[in-house]
Amino acid sequence: GRVVPKPNVKTLDGHTVCFTDGTQEAVDLIIYATGYKISIPFLDRQYLNWRGGRPQLYLNVFHPDHDNLFFIGLIQPDSGQFGLVDYQSQLVARFVSAARGKKAPVEQLRRAKSAGDREDNRPIRYLETPRNVLEVEHYAYRNKLKRELARLRAA
Repeated sequence: GRVVPKPNVKTLDGHTVCFTDGTQEAVDLIIYATGYKISIPFLDRQYLNWRGGRPQLYLNVFHPDHDNLFFIGLIQPDSGQFGLVDYQSQLVARFVSAARGKKAPVEQLRRAKSAGDREDNRPIRYLETPRNVLEVEHYAYRNKLKRELARLRAA
């Protein structure tokens, strides 16, 4: 009962979210579920690195330029999503924690995401449809997340 579905976000003002139905809520987390239609209307597209019908992000998580903008769950795995989202969450938490110290593994991850290092998370050839633009092969993608996590854990 702690997660309450609300209509679309109209505006953000600090911790206050204004919804399209005129209501407002003080929140600390927004879970925006769009199904197969990738839509993030409460963020200006200039912050999303949008190309090819989706944000172009390192490991589908890290923005190439912003160290404070992350996307958790912006994948369509060929298996269950929970385990992969857990690894994504751990990786972001470890990145934020390690970034405070400007440690070498953080700088390596920053270079990878800034250089446009878009490793292929799709070793299987999927159809180019709206449903499949975020498709990832579970095991290969999980291994990439685990490698980055191990590197940041060493920091």
